[in-house]
Amino acid sequence: MTAYRWADLSAVRARIAAHHGGDLPADARLGNIVLRDHQREAAARLRKAIDRFGGALLADDVGLGKTYTALAAMHREKSLLIVAPASLIEMWRDALDRSRVRADIISFETLSRRAPARQARWDAVIVDEAHHARNPVTRRYAHLASLTRASRVLLLSATPVHNTTRDLGAVLSLFLGSRAERMSAAEIAACVVRRTRADVPSVSLPGRASPVWCDVQGSPDVLQALLDVPPPCPPRDGGDAGALVTLSLVRAWASSEAALRSALRRRLSRAESLADSLRAGRYPNRAELRAWVVGDDATQLAFPELLSDPLSEDVSTLLQSVRAHATGARHALAVVSATDGAMDEQRCRILRDIRSRHSGERIVVFSQFADTVREIFARLRADGGVASVTANGALVAGGPLTRSQVLSRFAPVASSSPAPSRAEMIDVLIATDLLSEGLNLQDAAVVVHLDLPWTTARLTQRLGRIWRIGSQHARVHEYAIAPPAAADQILHVVQLLTRKAGAAWSAIGEPFVPLLASRVQSAASPAPVDRVQAAEALHSLVRSWSDSSVALRPSTGGSNDDARADSAIVVAGVRAAIDGWIAAVEVAGEAQLVAARTAGEATTDPGRVLEVARAAEGAECPAAPSRVERVIRELDAYFDASRAAADAGLTAVGSRARAIASSRIAALAAAAPPHRRPAVSQLAVAARRSVAGLRSAGAERLLAALVAPRVGGEGADAAEAWLERVIEATESRAPNADTTPPRPSRVHALVVLVQNPRA
Repeated sequence: MTAYRWADLSAVRARIAAHHGGDLPADARLGNIVLRDHQREAAARLRKAIDRFGGALLADDVGLGKTYTALAAMHREKSLLIVAPASLIEMWRDALDRSRVRADIISFETLSRRAPARQARWDAVIVDEAHHARNPVTRRYAHLASLTRASRVLLLSATPVHNTTRDLGAVLSLFLGSRAERMSAAEIAACVVRRTRADVPSVSLPGRASPVWCDVQGSPDVLQALLDVPPPCPPRDGGDAGALVTLSLVRAWASSEAALRSALRRRLSRAESLADSLRAGRYPNRAELRAWVVGDDATQLAFPELLSDPLSEDVSTLLQSVRAHATGARHALAVVSATDGAMDEQRCRILRDIRSRHSGERIVVFSQFADTVREIFARLRADGGVASVTANGALVAGGPLTRSQVLSRFAPVASSSPAPSRAEMIDVLIATDLLSEGLNLQDAAVVVHLDLPWTTARLTQRLGRIWRIGSQHARVHEYAIAPPAAADQILHVVQLLTRKAGAAWSAIGEPFVPLLASRVQSAASPAPVDRVQAAEALHSLVRSWSDSSVALRPSTGGSNDDARADSAIVVAGVRAAIDGWIAAVEVAGEAQLVAARTAGEATTDPGRVLEVARAAEGAECPAAPSRVERVIRELDAYFDASRAAADAGLTAVGSRARAIASSRIAALAAAAPPHRRPAVSQLAVAARRSVAGLRSAGAERLLAALVAPRVGGEGADAAEAWLERVIEATESRAPNADTTPPRPSRVHALVVLVQNPRA
């Protein structure tokens, strides 16, 4: 039986707290930046997670200062790379200058176009707005996986889940590889730091007013005309189904009549280009159609006879389909043009009313569509103090400005710019979602959604531009203009967003969006507590136990008196409503909190451990020695099960390429000629160790390329060369490789819950 000794409950709780978290890091300053306590604490937790997994995800609420938290966690790395959207590059340069941290920067847009230089290697990579890399089949993801394959990775995103929980698995795979698909709830929680504003009460943030919905009346004739547009003739490689075309047109109309007119003109240009090609006896694909059509003028950039494949289908049938679609689109364009922008004028009246209601406060207005931004700006520019920002540039009533000039006039405090003159002041900024990520716009107090994006994450990002640290406002306000459709169609759109909000909640505890809840009163409530949210609540509760300064008292009597103080388990009892226990343990060098509500149910699941920890908040009481010994036996059984799982390979989930490589390495070693067997065996051992240590998506993709060609039958020289390539290519500097032998498991502290029948 493992030795144990009794101690004060407060002292045992304090030991559990020290084992689980620890104190704040010493560094409170980073260059010219004074870090807040919640940033210092998060930096320490992130470094701990990165040491364990090779990476971590910082998913704090928007506005809590993730940029400097990330730099505090990674500033000691010898070489650092930052990957971010192009719109945030200047923000990162400013943050690096203020924090005096050196790093290279590359944009997501660059990664979408080309791969990074082969010789470029970084010890650590910070990926800002990491949800931009949530699709593993894209070129962007492949290039990012390649450059992070041997690096420590810190992901930043307040909204890593946009559609389904697979989004979270994709970004975590950048440092976990295939392991991300089968990690336990406790492991996922251990590599994610996710605090909401409620978790950081020390940070002063403005209050949040209840969201307000505004309705506009759209012509039913427009909606019917859109529904009547026949499906188009698809390009040769498909991908242009009629239902999706109708949906895209309705989405544009839900933003503005201007956006719909532009969308219909693009449909006509596309149809004309396709018809030209069909009449020439050629059938273009999607890429060729995109190359031919530029803007609203349908500029032809090449002769279809030279670029497209010969036509094998019946041209008359295809042309008839194209003409029908063009006729329907032309009719819909005429119908929407006949409204003379009545719906867009309603939107402008709503914005003027909001501006009047919030006189003296700055307002930021968001839309998905650049055409909407341009139209609303054109109608409001004469009001004064209005600016627009799209990917094509920024405008004020007097003409074009740079984006930084507009932002300095709109948010001088957030951009550390001098206050503009009254004539130059901007108090209404109309922008595309280009500005909805990463930027500090807390000079503003009002956000207006001109349209609803397809993900709740975008709604969160928009509001997060103003609801953040540094805001001087007592309260922020949120308005949304509903789609101009029948009530059941509006509810369909909002309920779709609500389902996506539920996916985000179940993955990382992203707060349910109040804007949606206020529109759909019947929407199902999200899950009460998710794994990451539970882990944060558990961390906060256990950290509160560290306040005690009570020393461990000597053991009194029993067979455990002779046990050394540093190796014996310290034990205390507590009166509770359940008959369970909670323990701070170490398994293979990893600190864990293990708990059980009843005998034989030991678990590390954050939600269940949190439940037991909350129950352990009662008063101290004695526990029977037989009960303590039974709990210790349960812990021994838990350690045995953990070792068995590791020995069986259940904790080292790998990709298919890893399994193929391991099998091939063994086959090559067995097939080596006797005189070459020692050399091949040494290479095989090194290759097997290198492959076993792989975790990241980039390393697994590289290994998949290496195992694709067959090596058998090419002789010992080819076998050795292949093994050397595996060793060289899969060499990893990431700390999550399995290179250190496991340490023995032990229990540091144990609290036994003694059920109170009257509780």
